[in-house]
Amino acid sequence: MLTLSIGGTTAKITKFTDDGYERIFATTGNTEYSIAGTPIDTGTTHQPKMIWTISAFLNINNWQKIQEIYHAQDILRRQMSVNYRITLLDAIQEVVEPAPRTRALIPGTFEATSGNSVIYYSQFNVRMLEPKSKKTQSQSYPYIFTCTLKELDTRNP
Repeated sequence: MLTLSIGGTTAKITKFTDDGYERIFATTGNTEYSIAGTPIDTGTTHQPKMIWTISAFLNINNWQKIQEIYHAQDILRRQMSVNYRITLLDAIQEVVEPAPRTRALIPGTFEATSGNSVIYYSQFNVRMLEPKSKKTQSQSYPYIFTCTLKELDTRNP
């Protein structure tokens, strides 16, 4: 389940299309080669941020909440507010990274360790790019919602 919230508005996404959830790292570098053929890796020294591509079935209530969240974020961003972040709780895919963890845990969950790595379900600060919807014939889930979420910064563990 994904939970999005800003201010007092929260939406829960539970029913995804067949290819409706993807979380990847933003491009963090490239490999080029010298004239001699030696690999030269380039990229940021900062922690890579994540990007989500979401496609899910929503009922009317959740589609309205998604729109409220998007508009609240956009108003705060346009007002140059420092806190226009949407809180995303990603209980679908765990974060695996070298210890110590860099993001906050989802309330009620715990981190596990494996070697020098920590594994946990995390909270993220994200920005939602314009959400889109397509009407379906379903009475229970009359909307297919798509959007992209981009991580802004890490939450304090």
